[in-house]
Amino acid sequence: MRFLFFLTLLVISTVSIAQNNVGIGTTTPDASAVLELSANDKGVLIPRLTTAQRTTIVSPANGLMVFDTDLDCFHYYSTGTTAWVNLCTVNGGGGGADGADGIDGIDGDDGIHCWDTNGNGIDDPAEDTNGDTFFNTEDCQGADGATGPQGPAGADGTDGAVGPQGPAGSAGSITDVDVNATGTISVVTDDPATYTSTESVWTTLGNSGTNVTNNFIGTTDAVDFAVRTNNTEQMRVTSGGQIIINNTTANATDKLASYRQNGVAIGGYALSNTAANSVGVYGVSTGAGVDNYGVYGFADGATGNATSVFGLSDGNATGIGGVITAGTTYPGVWGFASPALATGIIGTSEGSTNVTRFHTSGSGGAFTASDIGIFAVNYNDVTGSVIVAQSYAAGSGSATYNWDIGTISGGIVYKIIGDGIVSTIVEGENQDDRRVMFCPEAPEILFEDYGTGTLINGFAHIDIDYILAKNITVNEKHPLKVFIQLEGECNGVYVYNKSSLGFDVKELNNGNSSANFSYHLVANRANDHKTNPKMVAKYEDARFPIAPTKDKSEGRKGYQNIKALKK
Repeated sequence: MRFLFFLTLLVISTVSIAQNNVGIGTTTPDASAVLELSANDKGVLIPRLTTAQRTTIVSPANGLMVFDTDLDCFHYYSTGTTAWVNLCTVNGGGGGADGADGIDGIDGDDGIHCWDTNGNGIDDPAEDTNGDTFFNTEDCQGADGATGPQGPAGADGTDGAVGPQGPAGSAGSITDVDVNATGTISVVTDDPATYTSTESVWTTLGNSGTNVTNNFIGTTDAVDFAVRTNNTEQMRVTSGGQIIINNTTANATDKLASYRQNGVAIGGYALSNTAANSVGVYGVSTGAGVDNYGVYGFADGATGNATSVFGLSDGNATGIGGVITAGTTYPGVWGFASPALATGIIGTSEGSTNVTRFHTSGSGGAFTASDIGIFAVNYNDVTGSVIVAQSYAAGSGSATYNWDIGTISGGIVYKIIGDGIVSTIVEGENQDDRRVMFCPEAPEILFEDYGTGTLINGFAHIDIDYILAKNITVNEKHPLKVFIQLEGECNGVYVYNKSSLGFDVKELNNGNSSANFSYHLVANRANDHKTNPKMVAKYEDARFPIAPTKDKSEGRKGYQNIKALKK
């Protein structure tokens, strides 16, 4: 547009129109020229196009001329050849038509800028590492390296000269002396200044901040240490480590010895009624040999009745308790009575009876209570027994008879298992006549039930009691056994559709009688699944299981001889 505007002005100002031609820079254009341009300091500038712009001109006119800036040459269009002619390459024979464009080559891979750390070709905000909002090589600097190690310290400078001594101060006086809670002594002067001792003393008000390694009451030489009241010795700690109460010497084997002419030499009282594990007297023996006792009592009752160890429980407590946590098979509490008619251990829970009973023929233990005479627990819920009783022949090392109470053996839980039979005692012809009745026993663990029913039109259905049904197993391996006793006219019956829930009774030959009958059913007891996942009482498949031996039950040892220790 600017070119046309300029050309218009030029024409207006310099064009001279004569006849049918135009002159620019002359008023007398040649008669043979349509347009004559005349100048001695300017030229003619025709349109300048790139090759792509030139070749996209729509329907170029024959003779249309442009300057190709890519080829740096003038071109004109020939409709005769329908092609552009390059004036720089045309020769006497005329230029030929341009050949067809070749196939574009494969584009090369785009380069990745050094700051394009993820290689996606996009300037991501995180890649502007210096935060100047520009993406350039300044964003390509790596992270700062780790700080190098600190260099060695320089040598200390030389000490300065000692200054002159100051003038002597005035003589001070002590204004106060304090004994501190730690046992140190502080002296206060009117300097003012306070001087504290480096060693401590024990005060009658007690010390704080003590150290058991350095602070103690006692001696530092091989001399006994005595504690007195009213200038009378009450306790002595010997240089050998014995603690003696109310005496000056003790048995050589005693670590603690307490003496009392009358009364209690040592009293242990657990008074707490809320805290757990309260103990009046607690004794521990960790010896590796035999005859080691946590608490040992010896009573010489030659001239009267005597008790070696007596425990009294007043309230919810234990009179005497014994614990064995490891080691041999020695007992937690052991009572030994050498006379044949004496009792080894007597346990009494007074309750309302206030009576202690024991057998005059002598026994290892005698226990009396108003509610529970003996309470026993086995913490192994996989094997073992709560109570084991054995009968030995005099001088024999093997049990003649064995009874286990509360036993788990081979996965079966037994109430009572042992030699002999299960029986009960009933009244005979009179109260003084006592007779024995025996229980039927079976090779399997069975539950039984009895009942009655009535045929209606020759059919009856019997429901098994719900509680019984929960505790029996009925399947192909463990069928339900039902025995029918008819009590009226009937063709006979058979039982079918047996399950743990019930069974059907049908009259033979499609009879339709209404006879009464009684029945007896027998089923295998179901396994008992307890809350402990390891514990399943295996009842269903038990049949003649292996019994515990007389001297051993599930690996338990038989009896062991132990002897009493006399001091």
